[in-house]
Amino acid sequence: METQELETKEIETSERETQEVGKEQTGKKEKKKEKKKEKQKGKKKVLKVGLRRKTTIFFWILLLGSVSFGIYKNFTAIDTHTIRETVTIEKQLLDTNQVETFVANFVREYYTWQPQVADALETRNEILKEYMTEELQQLNTEMVRNDIPTTSAVSQVQIVEVAQKQEEDRRYFDVRFLVTQVITESETTKSVISAYRVRVYMDEETNMVIVKNPTLDSLSKKAEYTPTVVETGEMLGVGVADEIGEFLDSFFALYPTATQRELAYYVRENALEPIETEYVLAELINPTYVKQGEQILAVVGVRYLCPATKAQQISQYSLILEKEENWAIVESL
Repeated sequence: METQELETKEIETSERETQEVGKEQTGKKEKKKEKKKEKQKGKKKVLKVGLRRKTTIFFWILLLGSVSFGIYKNFTAIDTHTIRETVTIEKQLLDTNQVETFVANFVREYYTWQPQVADALETRNEILKEYMTEELQQLNTEMVRNDIPTTSAVSQVQIVEVAQKQEEDRRYFDVRFLVTQVITESETTKSVISAYRVRVYMDEETNMVIVKNPTLDSLSKKAEYTPTVVETGEMLGVGVADEIGEFLDSFFALYPTATQRELAYYVRENALEPIETEYVLAELINPTYVKQGEQILAVVGVRYLCPATKAQQISQYSLILEKEENWAIVESL
């Protein structure tokens, strides 16, 4: 019995100790939790933006791409503009004098023949070899035959148009021209004017050759044109028209032989340049005056006599007149 009681007491004592230890551990845990809470209360909350987030990275890439594309387009636009200006300058500097001279010389030889003269056609064919390709020489073999009844002499060659053409690495010129031939048959002579086009090839050393035979073209026609009628504007004051008429009479009488200093009284800012000829004023033709604000538009024909040729010369002028101390020409239209 005593043994059982002792065991029971020991068990109770052990349980009490266990409970006390558990309470101590629980108390320590609670104290730690309280300390953590106090620390967390003392700290400020900071909102952090995650730089590694996929959305943020995507927007950065989009921004950089947009800026890069804008810079690229800007440089591309500048380069294109520069190229266009360069092409325009090259076209303006094109010199066709060599081509025009070459074609004019060729035309004089090509349209001249005298089959009745011994060896004249052979000489002509030999000269044309210096201008035409071999294919064209063969093509023109029978252009002028020995039995042709006419002779031809070229009195005038007029180059009307020269157009450059580029095909791959070859440079050509299409030339339009007029040729006046004096054709003689038996005892009859007549003048014939014709229009043609011919193509010239030019190499890098400016050597030239005819590569397309003279081909018929149309003659230029007279353009239809109706002159603009000068409309009468505001009425001129009493005596103003007479003043202007006297001024123009004095000016055009002096004008042919006047020096720059003498013109300064009648003309401002070099509106008309000296001509220094010996013409003699005959009359003013159909002068018309139109008031334009403080200025006068004077449209007039001037008949001069030329002592050298004894012929009449009629000039037409449209002048802006203005009066300060005296009437003066301020502009020539």
